[in-house]
Amino acid sequence: MKKIFCAVLCLILCLGVLASCGSKGPESLFDKMQKAVTEKNAKLLLECYEPSVQELFKSLMGDNLDSLLDDFGGEEEETATLKLDKVEYTNDSKTTATLTITVSANGQTETQDMPAKLVDGDWYLDLAGALGGAED
Repeated sequence: MKKIFCAVLCLILCLGVLASCGSKGPESLFDKMQKAVTEKNAKLLLECYEPSVQELFKSLMGDNLDSLLDDFGGEEEETATLKLDKVEYTNDSKTTATLTITVSANGQTETQDMPAKLVDGDWYLDLAGALGGAED
């Protein structure tokens, strides 16, 4: 009986560790944003927005989107650096959050609050929240 109890307890602990390793918080969104800015990769930065916003950008810009994205972060500009200062969940279900980010570039530093939301298991920048039309 003791061996069965220990085996079940071990299984529960292992499942808990595996579940926590697989979960992604808003920090994963920041990591993606930071990589996009460091690599001057506008396509990756666009992926930080939820799929419906990505599609909106694509439909509005059409063929111009690719050339606009290719021009992102020209060679002559200093690469911006991002620092995640704080993550604050904005609802009890932890599906919306505010990322406080410090951006430094070209000798200037600015701190910004960026709303984010969880959609289908992934974190995205919340354009509606940034424009004052957040739901939740």
